[in-house]
Amino acid sequence: MTHRYSYGYKKSYIETPKRYQYQSFDRLPKLPSITSDAKQSWKIGRKELLTNLGVMSLPGQLMSGKQKTNQDAFIIEKRLNFYGVADGHGVNGERVSGFIRITLPKYIEQSLLDPRETLIKGVLQTNNELVNNSKIETVIAGSTLCCGLIKLNKLYIANVGDSRCVIAKQTGNSWQTIELTKDQKPSREDEAIRILKAGGRIAAQQDIYGNQVGPLRVWLKTLNAPGLAMTRAMGDRLGAQAGVIATPEITEYELTNEDKILVFASDGIWEYLSSQDVVSILSQCYDKNINAELAAQKLLNFAVDAWKRNSLARDDITCVVLYL
Repeated sequence: MTHRYSYGYKKSYIETPKRYQYQSFDRLPKLPSITSDAKQSWKIGRKELLTNLGVMSLPGQLMSGKQKTNQDAFIIEKRLNFYGVADGHGVNGERVSGFIRITLPKYIEQSLLDPRETLIKGVLQTNNELVNNSKIETVIAGSTLCCGLIKLNKLYIANVGDSRCVIAKQTGNSWQTIELTKDQKPSREDEAIRILKAGGRIAAQQDIYGNQVGPLRVWLKTLNAPGLAMTRAMGDRLGAQAGVIATPEITEYELTNEDKILVFASDGIWEYLSSQDVVSILSQCYDKNINAELAAQKLLNFAVDAWKRNSLARDDITCVVLYL
């Protein structure tokens, strides 16, 4: 996602989000030409993949209307009960997220005895291999990661950056939104303190008149780079010098029969939709017996519509929807 850097990239979308309230669930925008690599990868004739699992990934577009390279990647490993999204940024962002998608499950599979330690170790090993052993240049390229491992009735979430994981819980006829991750951004006090202690600098971009523009970003102390809008990421060797780390925050969650929907999504979803918005959309699909694949499609449609109403451009959008 190139908008996360100010160094070497033009600003391509409006930074300040405006919440858009949907009036009718059934009045969805039509997207006849959505490209979903998930659809191509998962046409294997297994009914449960269409019923209980939905994956959608849509490339973003520039202000000119030209489609950009999709730097998002999704992780689906049903054999391991392991799911997630990686949101690349920078010149090689799509290569970074693709590397994570392929490499991380290999480390996760090595040991499932202690899921918490497995996730931490797997993410750090993947990052080490990415930075030191891959042929991908990661000086100003990286990726966020939000992934989850289900073992028995326990859910373990690892989060690096500002992709997000949310659960929809149903109690009677009411739905509850449970955020299982907390965005790691410079605006978060504990993360800001960590960056400053590491020698980094936090400030928003400035226009030619010296006015602050957009969100707070992470910079080197004596150089206006890299300008990352998150405080943790994989890759990003320059960002690492300013305190950006790949160490994931881990959340453990006890699953019950009331937990119905699990969603992982890149910030192309969350830019203009709150966690409550997303649960509202997906819970209505669930109540109407709409399968997870179509639910993911509807969620993506809502996100695209929100971008159209708020920006001339659009970020890459990826979501993984799992009916529990």
